Amino acid sequence: MAIDLYLVWAVRSGRDVALSVAVAVSANVAGVLTTESLSAVGTWVSAGLHGVFPFSIWRMHRHSEPDSEASGGEPVRKAGSDWPPADLWADFEDSAPDVAPAVPPTADEIRSAMAALSSKHDRPVTGRMLADHFSVSDRTGRRYLAMAV
Repeated sequence: MAIDLYLVWAVRSGRDVALSVAVAVSANVAGVLTTESLSAVGTWVSAGLHGVFPFSIWRMHRHSEPDSEASGGEPVRKAGSDWPPADLWADFEDSAPDVAPAVPPTADEIRSAMAALSSKHDRPVTGRMLADHFSVSDRTGRRYLAMAV
């Protein structure tokens, strides 16, 4: 993962591109060759395919970068080109968490759910029925059933 991130950084910044691609190709091919038998024909095909992946990352990211190489080898950024942008996390500052904090239902809520489920299914309520109703595991559903009785 770190090598892939290094590759993306190198391509976007325009520095050490050849080195980062070579390191990523070497790491991917070495990973394949150490996990499979070298006598298998599929091993070399797999190693070749894994070696192509860093080149595809390089090809994807080289077109998205507005940098141009100067004669000194240092990248020249266009005015106002700042990566990562200063407002990168601005969209996430006021957002609510993805999952609401889990608060177990009270005994009264469980009893009312049991009454609704028993009238709906015309049979005694089981832990699995409570688990499905509250979207919890079967074990937790059985605990809710024991808590309400």
